[in-house]
Amino acid sequence: MEVEVEGKPMFNMNRIFAGGDNKTYKNTKTKEYVKEYVRENLLIEVNEKKWKITQESKQIGSYLCFKAIDIESTNTKMKPVVWFTPQIPVSFGPKEYNGLPGLVILVEMYNRTISASKIVLNPKEKIKLKKLIKGERITSAAFKEKTKNFWRNIKKKQ
Repeated sequence: MEVEVEGKPMFNMNRIFAGGDNKTYKNTKTKEYVKEYVRENLLIEVNEKKWKITQESKQIGSYLCFKAIDIESTNTKMKPVVWFTPQIPVSFGPKEYNGLPGLVILVEMYNRTISASKIVLNPKEKIKLKKLIKGERITSAAFKEKTKNFWRNIKKKQ
């Protein structure tokens, strides 16, 4: 769903669902994983998900990918399934879909997908990553509670 005002996208549900303008920082050595939430200037500490890795595989682009299922998700309708490739041995993916022995290429859940559109290995120009330091630091559980309270307040006002 996208709403346009004077030809410019204003509200794109798919973009918001995929993380919007928020940034993610992961230090693979220290296992620190932080997500920036720009609307409230928060840094959310994220724990790696627990996955069940299956033997099911498929080719996505030039990568052999394996299927993994989020075993912690209680929402059976939106239970995420990810496809990751051990050919790129980086434990990372979009949003909170991480913690697997390879790069997450595709996330599927209910009627949405998030997929890698471009992968650049060994770029010619050196990329400098900056640790996210702005904002109040909170746990993932505290952020979840904050979100629940927000939606409760919205419902009360209706």
